Amino acid sequence: MGTFLQDLKYAARTLLRSPGYTAAALLSLGLGIGVNTAIFTLTNAVFLHPLPVNDPGRILELYTVDHATANSTPNVIRTPMSYPNFVDFREQNDVFSGMAGFSQAGVTLTRFGKPIQEAVFLVSASYFDVLGVRAAAGRTFRPDVSTG
Repeated sequence: MGTFLQDLKYAARTLLRSPGYTAAALLSLGLGIGVNTAIFTLTNAVFLHPLPVNDPGRILELYTVDHATANSTPNVIRTPMSYPNFVDFREQNDVFSGMAGFSQAGVTLTRFGKPIQEAVFLVSASYFDVLGVRAAAGRTFRPDVSTG
């Protein structure tokens, strides 16, 4: 224990004698701790916590498979389902408690008079109900807003 205290006093004297080195060491420690905290916070939110939906283990994603390529390639090519196919599946569904459709698309918006490209999700009216998610403000889609 005595050696540890001597080492601690020596370190303190050395740091006080060279303030530039001390500032660089503290800055490096601060940046390292800050970056690690940010990375852990992001990892914790994205990977370690469950999705903020009701019963995430029961959520499935359905695809369309092209049978012509499925038999000729080792990797089955999954393509998104068209909206008319989704409507047919939803109307004939007797297996799932609910079905919702979504698709990612690019749209052009105008901001301050300039066009900008944004990625958006196009979702069916039942999307939020199926996920069990409530709107933080306002309301979600009504069932009569779906087309098709």
